Amino acid sequence: SDIEILTGHNAPIGAVAFDHDKGIFYTGDSDGILCKWDLKKIKALERISPADNKELMYQVHGGAVSGLTVLKDSQLLSVGWDDTAFYTKNGKLTSDKLDITAQPVAVSTGSSLTAILTVKGVVLLKDGKQSSSGVLPLNYSGNCILVSKDDKTVYIGGDDCKIYVYSSDLKEKHVIEGGHLKPVHSLALSNDGSMLAAGDVRDVCVYKTADFSTVVAKSKWCFHLQKNHNDC
Repeated sequence: SDIEILTGHNAPIGAVAFDHDKGIFYTGDSDGILCKWDLKKIKALERISPADNKELMYQVHGGAVSGLTVLKDSQLLSVGWDDTAFYTKNGKLTSDKLDITAQPVAVSTGSSLTAILTVKGVVLLKDGKQSSSGVLPLNYSGNCILVSKDDKTVYIGGDDCKIYVYSSDLKEKHVIEGGHLKPVHSLALSNDGSMLAAGDVRDVCVYKTADFSTVVAKSKWCFHLQKNHNDC
C-alpha cells in the first residue's frame, strides 16, 4: 500500500489520544501545540487555538505536551511541562485549566477516573475535576500510568523495573516485581481487562490481572531496542 506522510506539527509529537465516538484524535508536540485529526481520513483538521493567538503560534502549553486523554464527555485533557492541564471541547480550548503543581509525566482515563502521573506523585480527577487533595506522593519514580476501564485499578510502571497496582484512591494493593530487567515505560490492558501488558526498553511482558501471575515472561517477546510508548 502507499505510504502517506501526515503533517500538522513542526516539532516531535509526544502524546496522542483517540476519541472514537467522535471519529477524531488529537496529538501534542514538544512546542506545546495541539492538533485535531480526522480518524477515518487520517487528515489534520485544525490546530487548537489558545485565547491569545495574535502571533498565530498556536502554543497552548508553555512547554512540551507530555500527555493527552479524552474524558467521558469527549473533552480533551492535555498536560504539559508548564505544570498545567488544559481542557478542549469540540475542538475549542475552554477557559478551564488545572494547576498540577508538578511536571506531568503521563495521564490516563478509565471511565470517570483520570490519573495524572507527575515527577512528585499522582493527581486524581473525577469527571475532569480534581478529586485528590493535591499531589499524592510516591516513594519511587514513575514512568507511565494506566487506569482500568471500570475505574477500580490504577497501574504505574516504575523506574525501578516494578509495576505498582493501586485501588482507585491510590492505596497500594500489589507490586509486580522480578518481571522486568529495565524500567517499565508502557502499560496496556486487554479489552476485557483480564491481561496486563508492560513494556520496557527490551521486553514486553504479560500478566493476569486476577492474580498477577506471568503469562509471557521476560526474554520471550524481545521486540524493541528503544523505549516503548503506549498510545492511550
